[in-house]
Amino acid sequence: MLVNPEYAPITNACNYRIRGNFDYNVSSVSDGDPSTGMNVYCSGWVIFTNPKKNTRLSVKYKKSNDTGIKIEYAQKIGHWNLLGNFSEQEISDLYVPPSLFVRVSFNKDIQEINEISMTH
Repeated sequence: MLVNPEYAPITNACNYRIRGNFDYNVSSVSDGDPSTGMNVYCSGWVIFTNPKKNTRLSVKYKKSNDTGIKIEYAQKIGHWNLLGNFSEQEISDLYVPPSLFVRVSFNKDIQEINEISMTH
């Protein structure tokens, strides 16, 4: 699991949807089950907290063409540092400098984000 239950991941308004029994679309990225996923309805982002300042990021996703994901990190929301744009292979075990927040940005060629995880 990515975060404390009190600090759930958030996403932009277009991708923030409720499914079924108040199951938020974005919750699927951190539920520990790679068979579930957040449906991507438009270009956007997911921000999650990293209170343990873990440094290894893994993102699993489905895409419609050869597209990557932009990664940013910050100690405070709004003060983002660009790490770069990464391919699916590069983002399977990516070093992120110790930080309290990580933002994963994507375009609508990403169809579904199945899992985002941070480890040491």
